[in-house]
Amino acid sequence: MKKFDLELRVKTQGYVFSWGVYLQEKQGFPVMDNTTARDPETGEYVKKFPSHSAPNDELIVIVSSEGVVGGETTCTVIIDGTKREKKVIDKLTVPGYASEKYKI
Repeated sequence: MKKFDLELRVKTQGYVFSWGVYLQEKQGFPVMDNTTARDPETGEYVKKFPSHSAPNDELIVIVSSEGVVGGETTCTVIIDGTKREKKVIDKLTVPGYASEKYKI
């Protein structure tokens, strides 16, 4: 497994009551949620994972949120200092979650 620096940045819009970000290889509890510290300059929730590793050199990020229809939770994924183009966006239009897969 290759090691890499991972940074997750979450921004909410509309009426989002709670949210969680999960990494597939860390099943169970969210790696960050609405209690995570916010960056005072950007207003984003930020969490860094130095020397992170993922099976098969593939990272799967899952976002789940609860709130009022029309709300949205967006997770930006930064790997080794490079912001990935695809964002994980959970739109509160249907129950469930959103996920994206990233090659390392």
